[in-house]
Amino acid sequence: MSVTEQQLGELELLSQSQLKLNQLTGRITAILSSFDGRLRGLESSIVPLHRSTQRLLRAEVNIDRTLAALERTETQQASIADLEPIIRTGPSADNVPAYLEVLDEIKITYSYVESTGNNASGRRIQELMAVGADRLSNLLKSWVEAESEPIDPREHLQRGMQIPAFSDVLLKAIIPILNYLAGMRSGGYYLTGALNAYISARSAFVVSSLSMVHTEVLDFVETRASGSVAREDGEENTYIRGMGGFQSLVESTYELCSFELQKAANLLSSMNPLPPPEVSQTTINIASPPLSQLVSTASNVSSTLTRANASKKPQRSLGSLSFHVGLVLDFVSTLAHSLPTFEKAFTGHMTADARARKTEGSIRELRGVEKTQRQLCAGCLRQVIDGISTVSAKYDETEGTASTTVHDISYDSLRLLLQVYEFRSISGPVLRELGSGNLMPGTNAPPMLNVALNGVEEEQANHNVLVNYLNNIVATLLSALEQRSKSIRQPSTSAIFLLNNVGFLQRELAAAPVSQNNNVSMLEVLGQDCDDMLSGTLRSAHTAYLDAWGPCVQALMEDVPLAGGTQSSGAKSKLATSLGGGNDKAIVKDRLARFYECLDDMEQLHRAFPFSKEDLEVRTKLLREVSRMICPLYNKFIVKHRQSGFSRDPSKHIRMTEKEIALKLDDIFR
Repeated sequence: MSVTEQQLGELELLSQSQLKLNQLTGRITAILSSFDGRLRGLESSIVPLHRSTQRLLRAEVNIDRTLAALERTETQQASIADLEPIIRTGPSADNVPAYLEVLDEIKITYSYVESTGNNASGRRIQELMAVGADRLSNLLKSWVEAESEPIDPREHLQRGMQIPAFSDVLLKAIIPILNYLAGMRSGGYYLTGALNAYISARSAFVVSSLSMVHTEVLDFVETRASGSVAREDGEENTYIRGMGGFQSLVESTYELCSFELQKAANLLSSMNPLPPPEVSQTTINIASPPLSQLVSTASNVSSTLTRANASKKPQRSLGSLSFHVGLVLDFVSTLAHSLPTFEKAFTGHMTADARARKTEGSIRELRGVEKTQRQLCAGCLRQVIDGISTVSAKYDETEGTASTTVHDISYDSLRLLLQVYEFRSISGPVLRELGSGNLMPGTNAPPMLNVALNGVEEEQANHNVLVNYLNNIVATLLSALEQRSKSIRQPSTSAIFLLNNVGFLQRELAAAPVSQNNNVSMLEVLGQDCDDMLSGTLRSAHTAYLDAWGPCVQALMEDVPLAGGTQSSGAKSKLATSLGGGNDKAIVKDRLARFYECLDDMEQLHRAFPFSKEDLEVRTKLLREVSRMICPLYNKFIVKHRQSGFSRDPSKHIRMTEKEIALKLDDIFR
């Protein structure tokens, strides 16, 4: 067989095999198609069943969860019902930890209820949490109040005593409560309530501690502002800085409030974690009630002083005016110096709390009171010069007979002058605001001295206008004293009155220090103008007084005729005029008798109207000048006529030696 036939046979065989294979493939495909159809039918039957099974399984899980939740809710509701009475009853001092555990359970319950969205139960639990926080705050407040017994702040501040601090026991008790409340709710919601309780207790402590001081200030001003009970004798009518209690009241208010704010800051700094700044700043509200209390008192004092100043009663005495002016200046000075400190300490805090705004409002009200009282100060400063210038020029019946002692006019005017300068921080600016044109005194007073203020620094300008004003007080007083001296009939007594009063003024002004820290006297502050006014008045009174010794001198001057038994008030220059005379024995005897009579009159005069014991320099100077006038003339007269034999018994007419005359003069001026 050839190769070709063999290959054809193989091809034929291969073709048959391929045909059989195709037949098998077709049958297998038909079988698979039938199986696929059956699977689709099975799937369509099983899938719904599977889905139903899954739904049932999920329903079973949900039912189990619901039953569990219902069981848990029922348990929690029962627990809340059991815990509610405990929470509403509140803690006691010995069960605080147990109470906090109860609140912890409530907090856990609230967290669960909040996750379930049960708003009704959530509100109930929130209410219980608020009640629990409130009960803790009340307990904290009761503990703080137990250590908040009122004190007298003046005893502690003036004596350097420390204000009572909290005990360690109290601090250890309240700090855990504050920490717990801070963690109960974010933002310090419940902590704020506890701080409000603390603030209420401590502000009540401050108000109670200051209550007596406020009452004393109001009583003092009410009874003394009008001068109705001010006496004209003794120091009760002298106003001394701080006498009204304003400074003590303001300082006590500031110190107590500052101490409480610092104490609250120290308390909050002990917390862990530290509270938010907006919560910490609420402690400023401790100062709100005390400042409102201070505003009320300041307003009442202002009203009382204003009414007293505008009273239509008869014009007050200089003593009463001095007391009133001191009262007003002290009040305004205290407010003016304290308000910047108050503003720095109690304003500008980062809190929107209404009470904090009220604190700032109180300080604004105090500033308004101070501004109103500055106007009252201006009125008082006008009254000072007018009051001195309108003093009666004559002694009235209530004063009795004329006296050469230092008059109340001098005492009261000097007191007014020193008071105005003592409160110069207020009186200077007020005077400058008014200007000299608004302070012109009455027509009987000397003119105002103008001071140029252009280009002068403000402080120096205030000082200049104040010194100008004080010099006008001195000028007005000297004018009033001169008018009063003219009402005294005897020129010698009138001169002694001026010497005593003006000498008193000069002496006191020279001895009055401006402050405790320097040796500058008030007379140096007032300057050369004041010294010239005082010295000029003293020179005039000095000359008038020496003229009173004219009759004694005239009796010893033989070239001057005797004045017929009456004293002559002519000047020494007139006495030196030659008017004739003689050496007649009778005339010599008359002259000696007249001399001794005049000398006795002067002695009686000085006993009735003596010089001031304090003014040694004036008395010494006058003794020296009178001795120069009398002793040489007397010695010359005695020596001349003792040898002339004017009498058989000269000792009968010559009663005293020159030495005895000198001793007598020394005794007169002692």
